[in-house]
Amino acid sequence: MQLDKYEKQTEQDLLILLRSQEMIGKTQRVGFTLPRLIVKILNKISKPGEKSRFVTEAIAEKITKEQREKHFQKLSDEYAKLAKKEAKIAEEWFSLEEEAQGLYEKEANKKTPKKR
Repeated sequence: MQLDKYEKQTEQDLLILLRSQEMIGKTQRVGFTLPRLIVKILNKISKPGEKSRFVTEAIAEKITKEQREKHFQKLSDEYAKLAKKEAKIAEEWFSLEEEAQGLYEKEANKKTPKKR
């Protein structure tokens, strides 16, 4: 399934992002506020000294998800435009095909001898 392949590619992109951050080693201290419940859960599920990495991974996953959704929306919009264009072309050609079919049948009837 295509979505599965895309999700795998996104996961690979995310891993590359995280590895590149490790390789570069550049970080920046950021101060932000989190709800107490989130902090309690974070303290319970993250290993000691690994909160920053946990939050980094969570943010990277969110960014990747949003990028994927934007990409999917863009593809959907382009598909809709293309479908409208194709429908218009089909509509234009339909009358020409009917006319051609009529001419073909008219010529075929001329060549076929009539029974008495």
